[in-house]
Order: sequence, then structure tokens, then C-alpha cells
Amino acid sequence: MREQKDIKTIAEYPLNEPGKTSVSTAYFTGQYIHKKKLINSAHAGNHQAVLRNGLRDITDPQTAPALASLGIDVVAVHAEDKKQLRLPLEGFQLIDWNNSQKDPDSVYVDGKLWVLKVTAAPDVDNLILVPGVGFSELRINSTYTEAEHGFTKEAQLSIIDLKKGTVVYPKETLRARITIISAEKNQPLSIKQKNKVVWQGEATKTKQDIEIEINGKDPITLIKSDRNKTNTVIISNLNLLQ
Repeated sequence: MREQKDIKTIAEYPLNEPGKTSVSTAYFTGQYIHKKKLINSAHAGNHQAVLRNGLRDITDPQTAPALASLGIDVVAVHAEDKKQLRLPLEGFQLIDWNNSQKDPDSVYVDGKLWVLKVTAAPDVDNLILVPGVGFSELRINSTYTEAEHGFTKEAQLSIIDLKKGTVVYPKETLRARITIISAEKNQPLSIKQKNKVVWQGEATKTKQDIEIEINGKDPITLIKSDRNKTNTVIISNLNLLQ
């Protein structure tokens, strides 16, 4: 890696709060590896949590272009077990994986370490869609590459400017696509901006992709209208379309 001049910045996954997973102690502790800049949770401030939440799922269509916009060249993924990554991943190229205690060039962790090169073009408008207030603790799979966000009553989606790292309210009309599923049973669901309903239907036990047109300047609210407060609606595959 020291000789690879095309690699300048590495992102280390999962992008969780330190100590929240069994691999946290295996994180690189320096902020530079072979003079390559390193971005991970070991040095992350709480103000970055919203941005990290939006980038935790590398299978989301918006993640690879967003990482490219942030200047990330390579992603190192710590997995908790032997489960295979869902390859190929659009916007990434698998360049190495290692899990050998005998190989002197291997970085051994309790699980598996995958190395992916970011091949996607940078995000055009530097905006991504992320889960905001109202979502419960993240559901993330054992490879730490796929994430789901659940809520039981009402939750909001936010738009983040990658250059600022903060929530923004762009004036233009935007299109977004998300996947929804109900964890327990079919549930009425609506998506609103102020008093306008931008989508209305039902979250079922089968995943469905929905596309919405949104006004960037108004909050995006998902409302589950059944009376059972324990039933969970889960969203994934967030994508703010170009």
C-alpha cells in the first residue's frame, strides 16, 4: 500500500460508534496508514454521526458515489464472521481479503477483513438521503456492509450536504428511492411534507421499492398509521436520484 500512489484515503468499516461491535478493538488506531489518510469511528466526533449513519450501508446505491465525493479511494471492511459479502457491489471492486493467522501479510481479526476499491464516479450534487429523528437503533448485518433503519410510529428522512457534513434544505425538487418492508404484518404508511402527502400505501412483509418526488426545503416525514406501537417498518437502499 505504501507504493500505491493512487490510494490516498481509506475508510474503515463499520462506521459505527466505537465499542458498539466486536471488531472495534481491531480498528487501526493511527489516523494515517503508510502516509494514507484514514477515516474511521476511532477518531470520529459525535457531530459526524448523522453522516456516518447515512453511509453505513455500502450496498446503498448512493454510498459509493458519496464516498468518491469525500475522496475515499479504498474501503476496509471488518466482518464479524465468515459470511460472504454480496458481490459484485456496484461502485466497488474487491481487491483483497485476508483472514489468516499464518500469513505474515495478513491483518487477522476475529472474522474477516475485506478491501474494496471505490470505482464509482463522485456524486454529482453532493447530496445524500439519510435516516433522521425517530428511527430506532440501526440493524446491521454480520458483514457490516448492509444496514436497515426501523421505526414504530413516525420518523424523518434528512438530506445531507457531503461537503458540509450537515443537514441541508435545498430549494429544488428532488427524487428519491427507498425500499420499505414491514417486520411483523402489513401496515398503512404515508410519507408527508408539511400537509402534502407525497406517497401513500402499505408496508408489507415483502420488500418494495418506492420512488417519491420531494421538495428539498421541507422535512420528509414517514408516518405509520396503525395503532400497534410495536410493529416496525424498516427502510433500506436509500438513494437520492440525480
